[in-house]
Amino acid sequence: MFEVKVFSPETKENELLSVINTVCSYWTNNKGKNEDELAVLKTFRIMLLHLDENKEIDNFCAKLNCTDSYMVRHINTTTFRAMYKNSCGGSVSGTDIQPFIIRPSS
Repeated sequence: MFEVKVFSPETKENELLSVINTVCSYWTNNKGKNEDELAVLKTFRIMLLHLDENKEIDNFCAKLNCTDSYMVRHINTTTFRAMYKNSCGGSVSGTDIQPFIIRPSS
């Protein structure tokens, strides 16, 4: 499950903001962890590199840390994947986004 900020009003632009905010929050909170143990982190890194033409993920996420009025919604990985594909115009690197698998750390 992902905790997603849903910005009001619910427009296509705000859905994109929700997707980017979710990916950036997850990246910022977990970027030092082992990507082999937390496979979704690798997927999110690829997504962010795909979105940021300068390939500077931390700066990209800092600029898009939106705290405007929002509500929190919990969604499953399938719904989040669909939001990303819809908002970002397709999949990462021309291939389907791999399923988000979160493995517990030891």
